[in-house]
Amino acid sequence: MEYETFNKWCNFCEGKVILEPSYFLTMFHGVISDRDLEEIFKYFPCASELIDRVRNVQSVMHNLRSLGNSDPAQCLELAARDLSERLKASRLLGDEELVDVARSVSKRFVSDFSMVRTAQSDDWNVGLIENTNDYVNSVMISREQHYYAIFEAFYGMTTLFPMKWYLCAPLTETSIDFSNFFKLWELRGDYALTGTELLVSQDFN
Repeated sequence: MEYETFNKWCNFCEGKVILEPSYFLTMFHGVISDRDLEEIFKYFPCASELIDRVRNVQSVMHNLRSLGNSDPAQCLELAARDLSERLKASRLLGDEELVDVARSVSKRFVSDFSMVRTAQSDDWNVGLIENTNDYVNSVMISREQHYYAIFEAFYGMTTLFPMKWYLCAPLTETSIDFSNFFKLWELRGDYALTGTELLVSQDFN
């Protein structure tokens, strides 16, 4: 990690400088040592769990773990489990319409990953993402600025909201399990919710 970023992070967490949380969006880009991670997370409880989750994500990103095998059945199962967990957030926010639609859809694995990417702009999928993100942000264990900043950095690590939720889960007061999406992502999988289907695929490009 660059010294300037590291120094600003420490000063920010200690209240010595005022910065927008989004300043740290790219904090996890590049090479980060174990010592760096220890220093980053010393300002939070559950530091060891946060470090483990960051390392899990980094190892997949750098192909140090599963490179992904074609496994439609497992991807469908993981996607269905993750959807079920995310719907808890929509239910808690009172979006029963989305919950009812999601419960009625059929599951389908498609080999063309672009179909999932296109379907992710569907209103139902956007609503699912927005509900879950709003809920996760609402159950942060602290409203201190460095919590907002680490949430920004978690998003910036992969620019995927579900991975942000997986990474920041120890810093929230929720029982929702986001590990199913991590396992799906480890297989290079992703999904989209439409009004009629749960579309699932894997991206090997």
